[in-house]
Amino acid sequence: MRSYLCVALTVLVLAADHTLASDTPPDKAETPPMMTLLKVSKEKIIENRTTNLPDEPAPSAQNKTTAIFVVFNEAKTFDIVPPFTFDDNPNLEWQRFNGSLPSGTVGIWNSYTDRHDYVCRTLDGCETGFYHSGYGDYCFFARYPKLGRTNGFFILVNKDEFVNLEWKSGSYGSVPENSVRTCIKSEKDYVGKNKYGLGLVSAGDSFYLPWLDLISGDTLNGYTTWYRRSYQVLTINTDEYEQVIQDVEYDIDQSSIIKTPPFAVDEHTVNNKECNYATLTVTLSATLTQTNTWEFTSSMTLATSTTVTVGIPEIVSASVTIGVEQTFQTTHEISISESQTTSLQVQITVPPNKKCTFKLQGRRFTLHIPFKALIGRTYSSGDTKWTTISGTYEGVQVSDYDAVIEHCEPLADPLPCGK
Repeated sequence: MRSYLCVALTVLVLAADHTLASDTPPDKAETPPMMTLLKVSKEKIIENRTTNLPDEPAPSAQNKTTAIFVVFNEAKTFDIVPPFTFDDNPNLEWQRFNGSLPSGTVGIWNSYTDRHDYVCRTLDGCETGFYHSGYGDYCFFARYPKLGRTNGFFILVNKDEFVNLEWKSGSYGSVPENSVRTCIKSEKDYVGKNKYGLGLVSAGDSFYLPWLDLISGDTLNGYTTWYRRSYQVLTINTDEYEQVIQDVEYDIDQSSIIKTPPFAVDEHTVNNKECNYATLTVTLSATLTQTNTWEFTSSMTLATSTTVTVGIPEIVSASVTIGVEQTFQTTHEISISESQTTSLQVQITVPPNKKCTFKLQGRRFTLHIPFKALIGRTYSSGDTKWTTISGTYEGVQVSDYDAVIEHCEPLADPLPCGK
């Protein structure tokens, strides 16, 4: 359990209370969890909670210390820790609070206090707590046994509500898989809540609840208390889903094109064993592979089956055009390799008793084009979530074909021609 220096009498009282609340788990088998839907902001987050555990006491009965605020010095915490995203879920991130809540801010309806609370986190630490607009631009966070308050903090944002979040039950320091960590440097602190509000789950320890009391008028006071028997941890639901990527738009004006010097892709030699010039028609052809890859700006996990509908850029007369849309499925990277056959008929004139070599030449073009697209995920529940992604298309193809005479030389066994 976390501990901090405080008055000796206070420590004794807290220790007694903590021992009282740390009842051993019941021996009887637990009933299966009950699934309910909890509307959070505009998002519905599934709450998975057990129902056979006794209620733990309200904060006022759980803690009897004199309330003390720990106020961070904003000058020391300014821009120390940048926001970070969660592995393959770039839409879920900590954002610096700038006075208003963006769409997708993660929060709860706190029925015990009859208010909306939102997940917040300190700038230079891993402590989490709650933000409520009615109490000013502050994050109130757990720093046991005191209540922390800071006016410089991060809020947790689920852009477009794209990440499938779920509250899952824990007890006695347990933490479910795929729980949302509070910061990069800590692997034991997680976003949590119980029936009384938002707080911090310390793995292997307890759930810490920052509790705010309205003493009189506008005077605020509070403390941090803890719970072990029952709490929930915010998790990322990693159940299987079907995924589609569509409506791909290319920013051709920002494209870059790198081309190589001409190189031979096919070659023919024609002999003229006559005493007169010969005009012949020759077909030159080549089959080459065109590669196309779409890379996302942020890490993005593909589903078991991802269906992609996209038009493929092409080089035509040194300009970029977008071909007809194609639909394909992939389970790994978004990439297509296509074989393209190009044929060119040329008329050639060969001098008498000579052999001439003709080549089909082309240039290899490498394209880099920024793009944005829509991505949708449909989960087993039937819910579909959409968001916008961006990235860069990279394509390698050969174009600008042309036929050229490489050289002509005498035949080894020329035909005698009279004057």
